[in-house]
This record gives sequence, C-alpha cells and structure tokens, in this order.
Amino acid sequence: MEVDPSWYETFFEGDWLEFLALSIPPERTPEQVDFVVEQLGLQPGALVLDAPCGHGRHSLELARRGMQVTGVDLSPASLELARTAAAEEGLDVELVHADLREIDRETEFDAAINLFTSFGYFDEQTEDERALAAIARALRPGGAFLIDVINPPALFRGYRERAWDELEDGILWLQRHEYALV
Repeated sequence: MEVDPSWYETFFEGDWLEFLALSIPPERTPEQVDFVVEQLGLQPGALVLDAPCGHGRHSLELARRGMQVTGVDLSPASLELARTAAAEEGLDVELVHADLREIDRETEFDAAINLFTSFGYFDEQTEDERALAAIARALRPGGAFLIDVINPPALFRGYRERAWDELEDGILWLQRHEYALV
C-alpha cells in the first residue's frame, strides 16, 4: 500500500483533532507552558512563534502570560478553533494559515516552539530541513527554538550533545541537546 506523501495536509483535521488533540486535559497546558517559559527564559512582551500551533492551546496560554504570539498551522479547522477561543478570551494572537516550510518572516521572533511531537512528517528529510530553515530565519539573532519530540529510542540512537549543520542559504544550525522528564 502506497501512502500519499502529503497525507499530513488533511490528517490533522477531523478525527485526530476531535479525539486526540481536543481530549488533552486542560490542566496539562499551563504545566507545559511553565516548562517552555522557564527553558526559553521568556518574559512578558517576548515575541513567540508557535509552529505549528494546532488549535492554539500553547499559543493562547503564552498570550495569557503577556507574550506576543504568532501561531502558524496548515489545518484550517484547528486555526478556526484557535481564533474562536482567542476571541472569547479577548486574546490578541496572530494566527496564520501556512506550511512550516513557507513561514515568511525574518529575524522577528525571540523564540519559536514546536510542541506535541509536531515535527518530522514530511516525506523527505530535505523538507524537514526546509521547515527548520524557515523557523531559523524567523528568529532574531540569539533567538531560541524549543522542539518537543516523543520518540526516545530514535532519539537516543542518534543522540549527540552538540552538533553543527549547515542548512540552505548558508544558515548555520547549532544544536544543543538536553532531556528533561516533565
């Protein structure tokens, strides 16, 4: 059976959204954002890119804490849920329909986050690298990127405490890895 390489374009609508993403207990989000804020040293007023943002649970919590948040996602249904929730709370969150590989911002954000194991779905590694390059371009010099992944066996097999890679457009990507049980 052949899998459509663009399966992710519609997978995160419908059942996944309803039965998984929307079933996360609400008390988990503030705890997760506590971790993000601590690890990235975020202060009120920080400009944060949430990519992808899904239905906005982390974006909204960051906005409640005074961050200026831009959420990017490919799912129209998720973005609509995020817009509705933001409007109900009077939160000012910019929500953008876009592919991670096509984030069109440069040196704008203090930090970027990619949570809920939302990375690595593209068919080719070069496409994942394009997404990373787009996020890197969106960060200000010295900006930080926190990515959450949930595949410990794969991570530990290739674990390196530090690594340098050169991405397209001459972008140097320094990776410093740590793990924390949260």
